[in-house]
Order: sequence, then C-alpha cells, then structure tokens
Amino acid sequence: NYLEFNQKKVKLLANKKIRQAMSLTLNRKQLVNDVLGDGSVTPKGFVTTGLATDPTTGKDFATENTVKSAVTQDTTKAKKLWKQGLKETGKKSVTLTLTHDDTDQMKALAEYVQGQLEKELPGLKVQSVTVPYKTRISREIAGNFQLVISAWQADFADPVSDLGIMTSTNDYNFGKWKNADYDAAVKQAEQSTDPTVRWTALGKAEKIIGTDEGVAPLTQTTLAQMVNPKLKGLIYNTS
Repeated sequence: NYLEFNQKKVKLLANKKIRQAMSLTLNRKQLVNDVLGDGSVTPKGFVTTGLATDPTTGKDFATENTVKSAVTQDTTKAKKLWKQGLKETGKKSVTLTLTHDDTDQMKALAEYVQGQLEKELPGLKVQSVTVPYKTRISREIAGNFQLVISAWQADFADPVSDLGIMTSTNDYNFGKWKNADYDAAVKQAEQSTDPTVRWTALGKAEKIIGTDEGVAPLTQTTLAQMVNPKLKGLIYNTS
C-alpha cells in the first residue's frame, strides 16, 4: 500500500518538499504493529521485500536499494520541509481529500495517515473520502482524487514489475509523477539483457523514486498460509 499524490490536479503536490514532509510524518512501525496488527510489515521502498535478489550478491533488492528517508519518521524535518514547500507554492494553509477503500483495514490505515498529517503539518486539513474498491479504482483512472491510498502487487518476480508502473507514460501512474532519469533507468532495465546492467538500472530507479518521494510507501501486506510439510518445490516471493 502506498500514498499517491495527484501532482497533475493539485499544484501543491507537485512540490517535492511537500511530498517528503507528508511521508516523514508517518511512523510505519507504529502503523503496522499498533494500528493494523494484521501481519503487515514495514516497507523498505516502493519495491516489496522478498520479490527478487541481486544476481551477484544474493541480497534482497528492496533491502539493498532502500532510501531510509522515504520510509522513516522525522517530524522535525517534516515541519521544516512543509514550511518551505508552502512558501514555495504560495500557500499558508491547505485542505486535501484522502480517498481510500471502505474495508476495515483501509479505514484504519487512512485514519492514521489523516491523523498524522493534520497533527504534524500546521495548516493542513485532510478530509477522508471512503469509497468501495471499484469506485476508488475508477476515480484513480479518471484522476478524480487529490491524495489516495493505492495498492499494487507485482505480476512476476522482478523489480521492474513494480517500478514499471511509475514511469511517466504508464496508465497505473495515477498521480502523474514524472522524472526523466527514472524513466531512462526503467527503460534501460527493460531493454538490457545483461543481468548486472539491469540490476544497476533497477536500483537507480528505486533510489530515484524514494528520494523524490514519487509516492509514499505505507505498508507491505502479508498473507498467512498453511503448507503441508510434504509439499516440495514450492517457490515463494511477493509477486
């Protein structure tokens, strides 16, 4: 799950410092442990932990390429960036809507995000918009939102399955975040057949979206399963 900013519709959200400030208000450990308590884990970045490993070192991609500031709480820094962002955009106060699904999990998640944003960022008011899943999707596609709690699951066990949806021309990039260096890195990863070149390009893309706070990662959902110990050859990853 991640917080997506409609940068096309809301000029304020196109400001990097504003997005960073919002992300920095969130304590993701508190969110998964005390608010949700459903087995969700804290994210390392946009790409999920456990999806793919470095072909050279065997290290997990998300762990290897994490941008700590993108998933760590720092309310002092958040307030500073928020103040700077408001000044740069000519705002003193702002009201934003936060669209989310009507499930109990998403309601709890949205309530936490709303509370933290309003608590830590002076002059910000967040209005919760609760809708059914299909309505949320249709509004994202139409660009009819300001902030939205979105979700994605990789289709296959490669970081590009996550990172690819955030390129500037991808239909799933609902917030219309744009970064030319990111697009170039993902394109290189998609076109290269050299494992080392691909991995380096993918890592670069992950660091770019984390540093720029193209979206704000919130949680990584887990699924509990019972497996017969006699079952052999089963491969697990987060796709």
